[in-house]
Amino acid sequence: MIEAAGHELLARIKELDQRLSNANRQFLDDKTLAMAELDTASDAVVVIDTLGKIVLINKRCEAVFRCLMSDMIDKDVSIIIPPEYRGALCAKMETYFDNPVPRTFMELEALRCDGTKIPVSISIFPVTSSSGILVMAVIREREMPDGT
Repeated sequence: MIEAAGHELLARIKELDQRLSNANRQFLDDKTLAMAELDTASDAVVVIDTLGKIVLINKRCEAVFRCLMSDMIDKDVSIIIPPEYRGALCAKMETYFDNPVPRTFMELEALRCDGTKIPVSISIFPVTSSSGILVMAVIREREMPDGT
């Protein structure tokens, strides 16, 4: 009797393991597809959590901010905000999560990893995820005032 129950339990564990494996595979396929879609965007995309940490970027970010993905992921978003704007923008970001609504085409300056400031247009959108609300910033590099 106990042996039969043990075999039944083992069979159930194997079935659950197979389901989990299939779910993980589907999740990875979905994540790969989402990343491929993000990477085809002509604008830089930065996803930020409620703590202000960069949790996801697309390939275009590497070109706009002139640094590797690994240099941005898990870093504070302040690395792409010029020092003179950090206090105000970080304060606005904290209150944004109280009322997360889309905001489009804010004209600001961003900071490249080499310290160069660049003019950008930013639109932000709330994104609900399994870990809570995230902010997706779509960043378009604008021409410099001198036309470059």
